[in-house]
This record gives sequence, structure tokens and C-alpha cells, in this order.
Amino acid sequence: QGKDPSDAASRRIEFMKAGRPHFYERVNPDGRYLRIEGNPMPGGGYVTTFTDITTDKRREQDLLEANETLEERVFARTQELEALTDDLREAKLDAEGANASKTRFLAAASHDLLQPLNAARLFVGAASSRAEKADDTTLQTALNRADRAIQSADDLLKGLLDISRLDHGSIKVNTRAIRLTPLLEDLVDEASPMAAQNNISIRIVPSRYSVLADPDFLQAILRNFISNARRYTEAGGVVVGVRKRGGTHVAVQVWDTGRGIAPDRLPLIFEEFSRFEETDTLGVRGAGLGLSVVRRLADLMNAKINVRSRLGKGSMFEIVLPVTDQQSAPERTNKRTPTSGAITDLSLHVLCVDDERIILNGMRTLLESWGCQVTTLADADEL
Repeated sequence: QGKDPSDAASRRIEFMKAGRPHFYERVNPDGRYLRIEGNPMPGGGYVTTFTDITTDKRREQDLLEANETLEERVFARTQELEALTDDLREAKLDAEGANASKTRFLAAASHDLLQPLNAARLFVGAASSRAEKADDTTLQTALNRADRAIQSADDLLKGLLDISRLDHGSIKVNTRAIRLTPLLEDLVDEASPMAAQNNISIRIVPSRYSVLADPDFLQAILRNFISNARRYTEAGGVVVGVRKRGGTHVAVQVWDTGRGIAPDRLPLIFEEFSRFEETDTLGVRGAGLGLSVVRRLADLMNAKINVRSRLGKGSMFEIVLPVTDQQSAPERTNKRTPTSGAITDLSLHVLCVDDERIILNGMRTLLESWGCQVTTLADADEL
């Protein structure tokens, strides 16, 4: 369309003379929009219509402006999201780096953190042995309390180190076939002297089943179950056994007649630092980390942990594992000889090899208090 209205009128007249249709839009000086459309009549003549389309045009402009604004907002938001994604990626890398640094630090420091505690327990054990021989009950009581305090700190550090390693994801699962009865017999034999110290019984119900699991993970889980059962049972005993779960799984269970757990606290027992008893039957204060480690180990094996408990009646902890017909696991180690009572003088010559001088000194002090002749060595070459 031309800018001069007279030119537009001249073109309309030419279309009318030629009998051809025409169509165009224009803006009037007052701002109104007009649609002008001309068409020849079938019997002769010509019709031209003028339509006010101002409202439509303004709506169209509003839509165009809104679309342009929306595109600008989408572009700006996209840039913001990309920047946020970059920030999150950088923060994730920083967090992963910090976590890895923390884990490396804890792994490197674990030896230095735990060795002094181990040495302290050796010296306390040696002093306790001498106090027992001297029949000094007051000193014996004080040393027992010191040993329990050191053991609590030792357990706490070990639990923190275990959780750090598990959360970092550096521990791999090594699943294989495991015969349950030899493994359970070893664990029960290991716990029997401490159960006798608590004046409770601990026994196993033999099983013919083999399961697929990581042997180290499974031993750690069951050792924790048995330890808790033993430590929080004043009378009665602990039973370890296996029950079938359908056709493909079995549940390895640890039952006790101990204090039990209140129903409202059961959902919390696998959380870190969940400790519902101040001390166990021997006065040792738990770290509250054992079951949180158990949960992590079970998750790594895709195994399920179940708990049943009645306050004042006892508890049952179980881990559910897939059964297998494979028999690749080795037989159990030789059965340990039960020991009880105080340690008497031993006519033994003991060679103790360790690269930590403080541990060697502690071992020498403890073993000599038992009547042993001790030679301490710093490495295999000296041996």
C-alpha cells in the first residue's frame, strides 16, 4: 500500500475498471486500522468493504509484545538456570572433594588415633592384673572404670571411621557362597567368654543352608547383633539360628532375653548416635554407631534387616539373604578352648612384633604381668 491516500484510491479504481479483486490494510491518521477489500459482482458492478480492525490489530501487537517479552524472560531464565547448574556442579565437586579429603584424613589418622587408645588399654590391663594379684579391690575398680571409658572412646572412633569409609563408597562388595553354620560357630565361640563374664548363655542352632553375601560384611553385621544381645542381657541368654524365608531366602537371626526396645524407638535404632541405654550390663557406654554401620553394610549387599522387640522381654535382629547350593566357602577354624576365671602365671616366651613403640611397651607390661618372658621387635628383620 502507498503512503498517499490518493494513490490508494487510484489503484482501487484501476482494480474496479479491470474487474479484479483487491485487498489491503491501512492506518488512518487518527490511529484506526482499516481493512479494505474489493470484489467484482457476478452480474456487473463492484463492491468495496471497509472494516475497522483496530481492536484486532492492537491485540495482535499486544501478543507480539508479550511473545517478545516471554522470549526475553525464557532466555534470561535459561541463563539463570545454566548458571545455577554450573554453581551446583561446582558445589558438588567441592563437596565430593571435601568428602574425599575427609575420608583420606580419617583413614590416615585412624592409626594415630586408635593406637594410643590400644596402648592405654594394654597398660590398664597390666595394672588390673597386678591389682588382682595384690587383691586391691579399690584399685581394681578404678582401673575397670578407666578401661571402660577408653573402650567407649575406642568404639566411637572405630564407628566414625567405618561410617566414613562406607559413605565415601570406596568399599566394594565381594559376594560369594558362605556356609552359615561354620561362620556362626566361630562368632558364637568368639562371644562365649564375654557371655560367661555376663553370666548368660549363648548357643547356636545348626543350619544346613549356604547364602550369597560378602563374608566380611556378614560377619560384621552378625558380630554387632550378637554383641548387642550379649551386652544388654542381664539374665537368660542368646540364641543364634537360621529360618527359611520362602523358597529363595533365609533369615539369620539373633534372639536375646534382654532389656528390649520400646516400640516408639524401634524406627530410630539405625540412626547415628541413637543410644537408648546409658551403659550395658558391664557399665560400658555404647557409641551409638554400630547399627548405623550395620544398615550401611546391609544396603551395600541389598540385604534386608528386620527387628522385633518387646520392652523388658528381649529382642530379635535378623538379616535376610538369598540361599545358594554352592559350597565354595572354607570350613570353619578350629574351635576355641573355653577360658574362664583369672589369668594365672604363664611360662611362655613371647615374641611381639609391632612398628609402634608404645604398643610394644604396653604388650610387654601386660604379658610380663602374666608371668611371660617377652621379647619386643620393631620389624620382621629383627625377628
